[in-house]
Amino acid sequence: QNNTNNNRTQRRRKRRFTIPTTTRQFQTCLQRLSLKGLSCLFFIADHAMYLLGPLLIALASVIIVGLTYLYFCVILPMMAGTNWIVTMDDYHSYQSGGGHAAVSSAAAAEGEEGQANNDVENISTIQSILLAVATPTGIFHTAIVAFFLINVTYNYYKCVTTSNSGKVYDRVVRELAAVTNFDYPENDEELLQCKRALEQKIAAKLETRRRELLAARAANNNDASTN
Repeated sequence: QNNTNNNRTQRRRKRRFTIPTTTRQFQTCLQRLSLKGLSCLFFIADHAMYLLGPLLIALASVIIVGLTYLYFCVILPMMAGTNWIVTMDDYHSYQSGGGHAAVSSAAAAEGEEGQANNDVENISTIQSILLAVATPTGIFHTAIVAFFLINVTYNYYKCVTTSNSGKVYDRVVRELAAVTNFDYPENDEELLQCKRALEQKIAAKLETRRRELLAARAANNNDASTN
């Protein structure tokens, strides 16, 4: 029971906040606050990624679908020269002309009259896309767009669905650790030691940076006093 009370007292002393009065205490307090601040930043960034993940997936999906729709419904008919085909009369004129993209002034006038008449039947969006894809220009550009679209969709799907755990992940992580000469922790104790070593490295770098700043400030003061 005495040991338990002593342990509790030591824990309370460690947790108790004391105002630093000496330079050494102030340096120690600053280092601890810096390490705690970095730990909080890592914690926030780690959890923020879980929140941003679904939002980024939805945003990327909307962008991919929107660009695909814009290409097939707007850009492709313009490049193929079939964007003037709106009604069934335009479609029949296009077919009777041998499928040539160039429309005569008479056909254009008929198309304008057909658009002004509400009873004229318009072609569907799928028909407009198929007409544009059937042209040599449409085939060429659609092949390029389909190549990039399939690659982007597949790679993004694999990035989203690939798990950061499992046998494959562990093998890849260990291979990377072996290449970079990093001792990969195999259990919780080694992981804790790795975290402590990282904190010590960060503290050492902060201390080195502080000493460099103090040395530079002292050099500047000496130069100012000599001048």
